[in-house]
Amino acid sequence: VRKSMIIAGFLGAIARFILATADQRWHLYVTIFAILPLAQSLGIPVMTIAVKRYTNQETRSAAFGLFYSAMNVAALIAGPMTDVVMASFDSEIVALRTIMMVTCGVSVLEGVVACVVREIDVDAHGVVRPFVAGRANPQLSSDTNNTDDSTMTTMNSNGNSSQLKTVWVALKQKAL
Repeated sequence: VRKSMIIAGFLGAIARFILATADQRWHLYVTIFAILPLAQSLGIPVMTIAVKRYTNQETRSAAFGLFYSAMNVAALIAGPMTDVVMASFDSEIVALRTIMMVTCGVSVLEGVVACVVREIDVDAHGVVRPFVAGRANPQLSSDTNNTDDSTMTTMNSNGNSSQLKTVWVALKQKAL
């Protein structure tokens, strides 16, 4: 997550800087069709992975809700802010270059913030530990045999979650 976000932030900053300062059409084409999509593909899906990795089962719903709410509020604000900037300048090209330079700065900020993010796993019990690539899914691991009792839940007719932990533990003991 960390490496991908660092690359995405700084690559996005480079792409936006090129868009803001380009004086030849081919610069725009290379940036719009190659560099910027690469930066976006390294950043946006990884943020979703980060929300999953940095939360546990109990906090994941709230974290995803906050994540998508923040994205929606940003999209809501971006349109009117663009209109304000466009109306502030006499030249449309100057306004667009200003917008690109501001987004370039935000991308640099993204890369800098990603530099200080720790690579961690949060297991089903909320225990934070350093991330190790290739380790079993922390949401499914436990001290004994890589199975988490809290994953066995069902919904009753009222929509409430009820644990089947007792049955699950009995089945595990019989299997051993």
